[in-house]
Amino acid sequence: IAIYPEGIPVRDINVHLKLILPKDWQYGSALPFNHASGDTLVFQTVTFEELIDMPLICGTEFRTVKFASTKMADYYLHIAADDREFLPKNDSTFVAFTRLADEAEALFGRTHFDEYHFLLTVSDLLPGFGLEHRNSSLNGVKANVFKDPQKYDFWLTFLLSHEFVHAWCGKYLRPAGMNTPDYQINKNMDLLWVYEGLTQYLGFVLMTRSGFHTFDNTLDRLAMVWGGCFNQQGRRWRSLRDTQVAKYIFPGGSASWIFLLRGLDYYNEGAMIWLEFDARIRNATNGAKSLDDFCASFFGTGNPSTHAISFDLNDIISSLSELADEPWAALIDQKTNETENEFNPEGIIQSGYSFTFTDEKSDFLKWADDNRRHRHEYVQSVGLSINAEGIISKVVPGGPADQAGLYDGVKVIGVNGKTFSYDMFDRAVRNTTTSGNLTLLTLEADTFFEYKIDYNGGLLYSKLVPVDGKRDWLKEIMAPKVSE
Repeated sequence: IAIYPEGIPVRDINVHLKLILPKDWQYGSALPFNHASGDTLVFQTVTFEELIDMPLICGTEFRTVKFASTKMADYYLHIAADDREFLPKNDSTFVAFTRLADEAEALFGRTHFDEYHFLLTVSDLLPGFGLEHRNSSLNGVKANVFKDPQKYDFWLTFLLSHEFVHAWCGKYLRPAGMNTPDYQINKNMDLLWVYEGLTQYLGFVLMTRSGFHTFDNTLDRLAMVWGGCFNQQGRRWRSLRDTQVAKYIFPGGSASWIFLLRGLDYYNEGAMIWLEFDARIRNATNGAKSLDDFCASFFGTGNPSTHAISFDLNDIISSLSELADEPWAALIDQKTNETENEFNPEGIIQSGYSFTFTDEKSDFLKWADDNRRHRHEYVQSVGLSINAEGIISKVVPGGPADQAGLYDGVKVIGVNGKTFSYDMFDRAVRNTTTSGNLTLLTLEADTFFEYKIDYNGGLLYSKLVPVDGKRDWLKEIMAPKVSE
């Protein structure tokens, strides 16, 4: 709990911070260190705003790595683990982290910090999370993310890339309605499609440019992320803008309702908007300009010593208009304020790709199978998501499973007369191309029920494929900008 005087802007309140850690504990933070006095750490004076914006992690099983030092800034990764075995042991693990710093500097043109600190907990005792800050980020992932030194964990690398982008988009430059003098004033969330949507898009870009994952891996991930948007029926009555201002009422209730209510769509659908804008700029200028130029000019404004600089929608439109003569205001209004009958993947189309479905599972989906409780790929086929215990977590309204009468929370114990298992479920769905249906046995309270799902499409996974004769902007967008 942090208590501060009422009526005084948090950036005008000075804080003198001291910290006493247990013996042999280490810490990581962007807080500027002053000196040690016995077992007490004394930090430099900061404002209350800076204090809240500079979290600290600590522990006994700890490692700090300075993985990059450029002309602009020094970069650190601080890792606190449940056990020493979960700390990365191979320094080659950090090669792509170095490229992440280089690629971010190339994208934005400058930094507004002298140091940046990634704070990372690798633990099965703490929840997964990510929280952005101006010159650091606080992130939590599972304990075993560094188990394979030759392969980066998909979630870890995207999480760190996403929160890193927030240092520019959201923390240094901040929507005016979110740049309030204290933490009690309500914020206007109208520009979350920029704050989170642009960050989501650039997170994918930097993750790929840095070499955390191949272009094909990223393509598979984007196919899964955006493929799921086709099931979102809430867009028929709720605009993207409304998902921003109504974000506080989404948690809770049935997971299946999210298909009718919409969720935090300003992340992934916001990212689609920015992919479209990037492709539009490239198409209009034959590749001479891109969203990279927008990032360099837009986020390169102002005094870097200012904690947070405000921007509004007109600033966005003005910066985009300097790069290409497109109806930016009308496009933004359409995409954020209007409802639509179905998902429009215009960003994919503009970048030279189309959506299709395949029965082949991508490397990303294989990873998701191994690391997630639910197999979301069944949403595209029979219209449900189910965990290893056979409990259904989501049912797509109007889909085959919904039409059969299934609902979230029910436990499946049998598939086509056999005991439920993932492999058995996979085979049953795959075989629907010849059988035309599958039968599930459920246990609801103390009663068995049988559900017949009429479906003949087999296994379906979203896939992005390049369109013949169109320039592959997406591949160019994801290509590294910095030579190794």
